[in-house]
Amino acid sequence: MNGASIDTQAFDEVQLGERFRVEPPPGNTLVVGDTVEVTRSQGGMNVVPTVDISADGPPPVERLLDEMIARCERNVREHPEDIRSRLNLALALANRGRRSEAIEELKHVLELTPDDFVALNALASAHLNAGNLDEAAKFYRRIAAIFPKNSTAYMGLASLALRGGNFIGAAQHLETAISIDPRLVNGHVLLAMVQLKLNKPRQAVSILREGLRENARSAELNHALAIVYLVAGDLRRAEKSFRTALYLNPGLSAAVHGLALLLLSQKRIEDVISLLSKRLVLVPNDISSRELLAHAFLVSKDFKKARAHLKHLVDESAGAVLSGQDAARINNNIAYCYAMEAKYGEAEEHLLLSLKIYPGFAPQPYENLVRVYLAVGRTREALKTIDRGLDIFRDSIGLRELRAFSLTLLKRYNDAIEELRKLVQRENAPASAYADLGWLLTEWDEDYDSAIAVLRAALDRWSDNPKILNNLAYAHLMRGESGAARLVLELLPKGFGPEPYSVATQGFLKIAEGQIAEGESDYNFAEGLAARAGNRDLALAIRQKKFLEVSREHLRQGRFDEASDALRKGSEIEQNSQPYPFAAQLKSLLATVCAEHGK
Repeated sequence: MNGASIDTQAFDEVQLGERFRVEPPPGNTLVVGDTVEVTRSQGGMNVVPTVDISADGPPPVERLLDEMIARCERNVREHPEDIRSRLNLALALANRGRRSEAIEELKHVLELTPDDFVALNALASAHLNAGNLDEAAKFYRRIAAIFPKNSTAYMGLASLALRGGNFIGAAQHLETAISIDPRLVNGHVLLAMVQLKLNKPRQAVSILREGLRENARSAELNHALAIVYLVAGDLRRAEKSFRTALYLNPGLSAAVHGLALLLLSQKRIEDVISLLSKRLVLVPNDISSRELLAHAFLVSKDFKKARAHLKHLVDESAGAVLSGQDAARINNNIAYCYAMEAKYGEAEEHLLLSLKIYPGFAPQPYENLVRVYLAVGRTREALKTIDRGLDIFRDSIGLRELRAFSLTLLKRYNDAIEELRKLVQRENAPASAYADLGWLLTEWDEDYDSAIAVLRAALDRWSDNPKILNNLAYAHLMRGESGAARLVLELLPKGFGPEPYSVATQGFLKIAEGQIAEGESDYNFAEGLAARAGNRDLALAIRQKKFLEVSREHLRQGRFDEASDALRKGSEIEQNSQPYPFAAQLKSLLATVCAEHGK
């Protein structure tokens, strides 16, 4: 027996992703300190500088800055030629994010004192944060010419190189900055990350150890060292460095998140829950910690607790503002929790909200909503949702497979076959698409030659795929080739199963070889497996198929009474929603037997 590979209960969580953030230490605001993110991809680890040009803080900080700006403006009005007053006003405006005003004030200061270090550096930084990179470079080069023994300009030039993707140039500027100031934590951290980007983890470790000799109690250097060890695959040292960073600075959020991700990768769920629960007691509005904690509860299948943490983010946001992408992801994951508890109404509500907030976020909310609709029998709404998703995610394999399955449920078999034919023409077509196409060609088109050709082509890529092997054996059995079917089934990987489909196919083979009692036993076992898995409709379909093949074997052996009895028993089985033709085939064959033999 065979069937669709789609699991309508395979709801998807959209995870936050393995993203390790390396931040500069707090300190001299005149020294540029870029943040970089280290991410894991198929090609390994990637190091990407992130540009955060927002200087806005939480409302209390904003109020303080506004008060400071007001005081500075009064001082400038009272003393218009006082350089220090204008410089203080410019710095306050820059910190408040009012960069264009800050730039104008700084220009005025430099008209009065052209070589003022603070003004030059503040102006270069303001241009950098405003995205005026050429202007920033001009002023950093000017600072380097006037103050060659100051590391600040070289840190700024390194930042510009990073933003332009020039990692070798960034390394050169950072090396100069460190040679000037060996205690420069920012320089060591960024240079180590650049070496990672250049695929030189040993040099990165050496740079950070050199930095730790000058700054033994730097949490940021220990955190960066943890990232380097992580990239190198030394998880033991990575964990030790993360924990050292947190011992030195318990509030270092990037280290908390990094350690949590490391523990998650090792399936140490209880350790993750303990770490993040303690973190949230201290910092309840830490969005990443709360979302990672929710994921840990999802892994442990505690959907109620996971849902509570996720709902906290969207209902209260703990004083934080979520981006549209974050809100869409979190609502999808709340729906995932509800769906896994079979609370489909609540799941639908949050999935529709996810799609409303950010329709182009990801295909998973569409796929999850489709599965919700399929779970409650709303197949036409599922198909409409698929088509909405495909308008945005045209290359989504998941949506394409769900479309073929939905078309099958709606008895649009030719359309489903055409959908899968297009899908298997892609280079990245999954094994499941071949398996399903082979099934539809066998079961509904009765084109056994094409089915066998498709499935044999799939075996060239997936030689031990149980679904493909099962469906190929089934196609051979439907073509009356029990010997070929047996050879195929012998290729099933050792230790596979038992699965309802493969056990039923084994039963079909035994019946085709004349072992009716043994075949019926396998079918009964397969039916029990499906029932225990909660798939009642599949269990009924397996029972129908059993009586169908038993009756066919009796007919081949000329036992018309036994065939009629099996057909009547099969025809009395209640209808089910599984996409199989067995009920119609039983009734048609029974009518033929009765007409020809009066049974």
